[in-house]
Amino acid sequence: MTGVHEAQIREALRRSAFVSFALFGVSSSCTSTFYLSKNEAWLRPAALARNAFAASHAAHLAMILRLLWVADGSHPIKPISYLAGGPGYLTIGAMLRRGPRTAPLVHRFGEWFLLSLFAIAFAHGYKTKGRNARLYGPLAVGWALTTGLLQLSEPARREYERTTGAAAESESTRV
Repeated sequence: MTGVHEAQIREALRRSAFVSFALFGVSSSCTSTFYLSKNEAWLRPAALARNAFAASHAAHLAMILRLLWVADGSHPIKPISYLAGGPGYLTIGAMLRRGPRTAPLVHRFGEWFLLSLFAIAFAHGYKTKGRNARLYGPLAVGWALTTGLLQLSEPARREYERTTGAAAESESTRV
């Protein structure tokens, strides 16, 4: 089972990575907007997007495992995929295991680490996949906006955590 089936899995992997990035951006942006506005209405969409991101990445992992099963070796998986993917999935697992309320430092590190991995993946994809600006341009803009909003909200986040002793997530907003 190679050829078309393998190509379809690779295309689905790319699409699921883009969907995961969009969900990650929405989650991080909603949380950042909460810290800037102190409006708790932003916490529910952040929690929904965070859980959807985890589900999307679980589907992405299932496709990776399927690709490993059907790949014939003519298009080997690049070492960067293993070097970035393994730590990325460990980070997502740590973030899921310890919610933002109980482990704000894990989540802060995880957000920045995952943003870095997305940047590396997008830069690599742009360089090796024909420099498709229509595809990678919007991804770069989304990455820059998410990064900017996270950086802009960092002082408000620290102040919130200092005064409340916890990250922005209440039991009522957990999905």
